Amino acid sequence: MRRPLIVVIIGLVIGGTGIVCAQEMNYNTFQVGSRSALLGGAVVGGVRDTSATFYNPGALGFVENSSISVSASAFRYGKVTLHDALGPGEDATTTLLDIIPLLGSGMLRLQAMPQWAFGYAVVTRQQYSGNFTKAVDVNRDTLTFLETSGPIPNRFIGQANITSKASEYWAMGVASWRINETLALGIAPIFALRQQSLLQRFFIETIPMGVAAPVSPINLNTTTDISFYQLAFLARFGVAWEPSSILKLGATVTTPNLKMFSSGKSSANIGLSSPTQNINILGSDLQDNLSANYRTPLSVAVGVEIKPWLPLTLGLTVAYSTALGRQALLNVQSGRPFFTGPGTEGVGDSAPFLTPFDERRAVVNVSFGAEYSLNDMYAAYLGFWTDFSPLDSKQTRAVILSQQGDILPIGDINIYNVVVGATRTTQRSKIAAGVVVSHGTGTTQSEVDFTRSGTATGLSPLAIENGLFEHQASFFSISLLLGYTYFF
Repeated sequence: MRRPLIVVIIGLVIGGTGIVCAQEMNYNTFQVGSRSALLGGAVVGGVRDTSATFYNPGALGFVENSSISVSASAFRYGKVTLHDALGPGEDATTTLLDIIPLLGSGMLRLQAMPQWAFGYAVVTRQQYSGNFTKAVDVNRDTLTFLETSGPIPNRFIGQANITSKASEYWAMGVASWRINETLALGIAPIFALRQQSLLQRFFIETIPMGVAAPVSPINLNTTTDISFYQLAFLARFGVAWEPSSILKLGATVTTPNLKMFSSGKSSANIGLSSPTQNINILGSDLQDNLSANYRTPLSVAVGVEIKPWLPLTLGLTVAYSTALGRQALLNVQSGRPFFTGPGTEGVGDSAPFLTPFDERRAVVNVSFGAEYSLNDMYAAYLGFWTDFSPLDSKQTRAVILSQQGDILPIGDINIYNVVVGATRTTQRSKIAAGVVVSHGTGTTQSEVDFTRSGTATGLSPLAIENGLFEHQASFFSISLLLGYTYFF
């Protein structure tokens, strides 16, 4: 079996996975809570409501009133564009349209334990769903297939359908001990449910035209279907210090997750045929009930909140997440045959076609927020935060070119978020509303070329020799943020 054919097959199985990537792996996608979200999450030092359950368990010890709080991104509209993803001038675009529940939290104080506060929360840490569908029908002057290339007019018909989804939910409990009037400590055990999937299909047919003798079409069909869920346990520790009425400080440490149970499946199917080239190759394998290995890194956050003068409050938080070395995301069984057909005897372990890998770099994210109290009832907010991707294009490229598997996903986009909003506070409740605008840029890896310059199997001719190509990607979204807190 010739090496270019292996490159063609592997390239088309994994080459499209970067087409719908935006926030599947980012750590700082959403901010939660009525006041906290409007401050861009810059509240690790100064949070004093039930969203402390998530941002800083220690700070819950300073919350006096028992309450229930609900916040939601009531509506998010966004778009991901991968420029030239299918070849020069052929952008790939997917639209995001979500209703996202972000946080439900509450707390309770017991008269018998006045120094203790107990809280709970359910948090949407991540929710992303992108779908891309593309169909092309172009005439080409040159036919390039494997090692051969010639001036043969042909008609190229291609279809791509790719759906990528990721969601993660945290169920948290908190115990916070207020040691004295200025210092409190807290711990939050967390159960995290992660679900992620990728389904991609390619159909390609190249029909030679205008030749004296009939020439049969070249057909390629590929399907990749990867999905998993995992329930894991982790914990967040927090400390809150309030040395004066104008200064608040805080810090948290979040442990890596400990897998409790998981299940996943991975399948790949390939059909490549060209009667005139005497090629009829099939590849197929499905493995289910696989153990998943989704990991969250050790992370540390520090924050400060100050009141430079009475109406104004400023907050700053810096969060650091450690790197994660390369590891298979699913424990795929190796040694199983994949290819059938003439010329494939003794070739083809299915593991490289079924194995997604996970490898991430260290990330530092920053949040900044400003609150201006107009009066006792109304306050205005401005917040900013970063959501940098932990994926690295060099690491991704190394995994894919090794032909041992792929990374899920293979694109990285760094996103910047700005929020403006206001709150209305009464004796019994607080209502919050805001608008979040997000924009980001990054890169994605691809070998696909559906334009006139591509090969008969949808690859760029240069990709066979040079491997993956890097394309620019952009992300934009606008969200309506709502929050409600009821005080007992």
